[in-house]
Amino acid sequence: TTCRRLLTPAATALRRYYSPISDSPRNRVAILGACGGLGQPLSLIMKRSEYIAELALYDKLDTAGLCADLSHISTKAAIKGYQGSDQLGDCLTGCSVVLMIAGIRRQPGMHRDSLFQQNATIVAELTDAVAKHCPKAQLCILTNPINSNVPLAAEILKHRGVHDPRRLYGITTVDSVRADVVYAKLTGHPLDKVSVPVLGGHSGHSLVPAFSQAQPASRLSPEDVRRLTEYVRGAADAIVAVKAGGGSATLSVAAAAHRFVNSVLLALDGRQNIIESAFVESDAMPDLPFFSCPLLLGQNGVERNLGVGQLSEYEAELMKAAVAELRVQIEKGQEFGLAWAKR
Repeated sequence: TTCRRLLTPAATALRRYYSPISDSPRNRVAILGACGGLGQPLSLIMKRSEYIAELALYDKLDTAGLCADLSHISTKAAIKGYQGSDQLGDCLTGCSVVLMIAGIRRQPGMHRDSLFQQNATIVAELTDAVAKHCPKAQLCILTNPINSNVPLAAEILKHRGVHDPRRLYGITTVDSVRADVVYAKLTGHPLDKVSVPVLGGHSGHSLVPAFSQAQPASRLSPEDVRRLTEYVRGAADAIVAVKAGGGSATLSVAAAAHRFVNSVLLALDGRQNIIESAFVESDAMPDLPFFSCPLLLGQNGVERNLGVGQLSEYEAELMKAAVAELRVQIEKGQEFGLAWAKR
């Protein structure tokens, strides 16, 4: 079956097709933090993936109940559960993809600096385990704040001598999905034909939806562009506020992460023209070592960075502020990672 088309300014003719990789999928995928508010719906969606042979679920809590529940779903992916640091190595061994979502979720009023302080050690320890037990796996990080945690992870991998920037991602897919949805609603374009690049980072003012590059193209008023941009930038905070202490976005993030991981698996299997956006080590923006923009994925991870493209005057102004914010957040992650690795 043919799935939605992802178009980018650098590759508008490329298409990706979702169909079974083979009758017997080979990929072992680990979810680190499987028992949490995001981990459970994500485990459910991933259990239904056609592209996974075995799903390894890890948490500091007991995963037995979650695994028993998921095992009653009649799909190909086998389920294995692991609990605690003593079993982390067994969980990671043989994995082609590792999805890191462990850590606390943001609460109302919580600044991302506080979130980083609480999640940084978790990310460092899990990344170190990945470096030891499955250094060639595709490491997909969803633990916030992504703008700091991905650079942190890179420093740990470098210290272990296994860093390959093609295989490390911060998943920002939910930003792209949000931009696609509001653009399609406003323009009337079919959602499965819409693609809006979201550039920069993965928090508020660090991300810039490039509606000027949206496909199919539509002429939007400056007021509409500002309104849609503010919506996408504020969507995560809005959900935290509406849930009033009940957590942050989980279902939309899980669905978006599922899409991203499936794309990675398709590319690993040799499928061509697979395009997704992610926060990766990049030279797309001068003097900024990490950046999110559309990527062409391949069997070794990131095959080609498709770049920023032409920005409107409004987007260029937003990008200046985004770059300044990103630089601070990236440096914070790098400094923590270096200190942790040398402790």
